[in-house]
Amino acid sequence: MYSHHCILTTLRSMLAVLTLALMSTMLESCLSDELQPCPRVRLMVSVQDYNYSNASRIDDEQLKPVGAPMRTYVKSLSYHVVSVETGRVVAESVAEEASSQDSIVQILLPTDLPLGRYAVAVWGGLDEGTPSPSMLPLDDAHDPYLACDTIRYDDTHHDFQLRLRRVKSKLHIDVEGIPVQYHAVASQKETTGLYEEVDDEFRYEGDGYEMRRARFSGAEVETQTILPPSVAYNSTRVSIQIYDAEGNPIPELDPRDVVITLYRNTITALRYVYNNDRHDFDIYVKINDEWESASQMEIE
Repeated sequence: MYSHHCILTTLRSMLAVLTLALMSTMLESCLSDELQPCPRVRLMVSVQDYNYSNASRIDDEQLKPVGAPMRTYVKSLSYHVVSVETGRVVAESVAEEASSQDSIVQILLPTDLPLGRYAVAVWGGLDEGTPSPSMLPLDDAHDPYLACDTIRYDDTHHDFQLRLRRVKSKLHIDVEGIPVQYHAVASQKETTGLYEEVDDEFRYEGDGYEMRRARFSGAEVETQTILPPSVAYNSTRVSIQIYDAEGNPIPELDPRDVVITLYRNTITALRYVYNNDRHDFDIYVKINDEWESASQMEIE
């Protein structure tokens, strides 16, 4: 049998182990009454894509300043935070007006947020009042931004940097030298091979197209269209049709289709110049700083 001394020693050892275990639990949770609580999670949101990647090489593309207030780039911010372990949304906000003063916007998550891993998505540029989506359709003319990341919140990690990136691309088209005798007043542009939606982890899905019609006057047409990226290399076909005042297509002004690739946060510029000798359009693409003939080749 154990002596009284041995029993006391054993009890003291067990008590010490239990005390250490309890202190460890309290430290991990940051919720002890005797300890300072863990700092709240702070999401520091800024902009990465101030301008399109090749904006400085495109005529008439207005450059935005670097590091300006958030509203310079997006009209609103919305977000949602999902627990990786449970899949439950633990914090969210509908789209609210972006700051007109701060270039970095701070989002504070709830004080009772448990430690753990979280998937964070911050959207920029959606209509105010729009819930933060897990999947965003790309069939409108908006210019949305997205920042997303998976964060680990613990007693030493509570401040996180998120940078908004542009979701779409832009197609810039100039049509020049339209003969006045055709009385052209409208153009229609169809663009195929485009992604249809993007999720809150920046994954694109779908295969769709967009069609836009615009009125004009004179011998020139200029359009700048924000579009989803191409689903694959050389998957996007651009078709242009020109109409008269009665709404009829003008067969003499029917340029051939052009196959291109639209890249995220990049401007693709096309130029159609009517050739009176050939009674057809010469088509050019802007590559770096030069206009090069599209000829019969596909445009990268």
